Amino acid sequence: MKIDVSGLEFSYGNKKVLNGISFVADEGKMISLLGANGAGKTTLFRCILGILNDYKGTIKLGNNDIKYISSKKLASLVAYIPQSYYPAFNYSVLDMVLMGTAHQFSMFSSPKKEHIERAENALEELNILSYKNKSFIELSGGEQQLVLIARALAQNSKILLMDEPTSSLDFGNQMHVLEKARNLTEKGYTILLSIHNPQHAFMFSDEILAIYKGKFLAAGNPRDVISGELFRKIYNTDVRIMNVDGEIVILPSRKGCEFNV
Repeated sequence: MKIDVSGLEFSYGNKKVLNGISFVADEGKMISLLGANGAGKTTLFRCILGILNDYKGTIKLGNNDIKYISSKKLASLVAYIPQSYYPAFNYSVLDMVLMGTAHQFSMFSSPKKEHIERAENALEELNILSYKNKSFIELSGGEQQLVLIARALAQNSKILLMDEPTSSLDFGNQMHVLEKARNLTEKGYTILLSIHNPQHAFMFSDEILAIYKGKFLAAGNPRDVISGELFRKIYNTDVRIMNVDGEIVILPSRKGCEFNV
């Protein structure tokens, strides 16, 4: 299922945060959203999730304009995967994943066998079914992130929004989580993720959207989009882009780095 955003504008009071955002994320694609803090990435996610609805423009998931569908229907179309999650109670992994099926039954009923099977299938898809009886809060950061992805899969939505999924992970877990996410596109999932590491965006993405002050500066194939000029604009720093054995490597430069506080 594709995401189709056209002419999206959103303001917090008199402050315009999104200004004419348009893009299409086709089914089975991984699209990375690059931009500095405050560029509008989180606001874009909130609009797509229906949390913010006082926007101009249109947002379609498949053929569904999200302004005209119920929250229950929206939950069946798109799932959100946060960068971290701190539950108030000591839930098991299976209970955490079952939360992804909550929109499929009433608040006064319990999960049925089919919901439990769906949760277990989601864990199996990520090769973490053995975790199901473990305590979520006792897992490592990388393991928790995979559980959150499983919860999204149990939601049975074919569009996944991932908000900086590797921000608190070590190098090995960063690669592991992104590999798992990338594999999901081969099963028809459409993934839009906000990510701060441009090297990861280059390695795993089909397309990159570079956002700066609520507007897209560039969009397209990573090899066509990524440039030193782009990074100077959106991150206010210099990078070196090198070809190493046929692979593009993006390295930060220690010269000329400026920080706006």
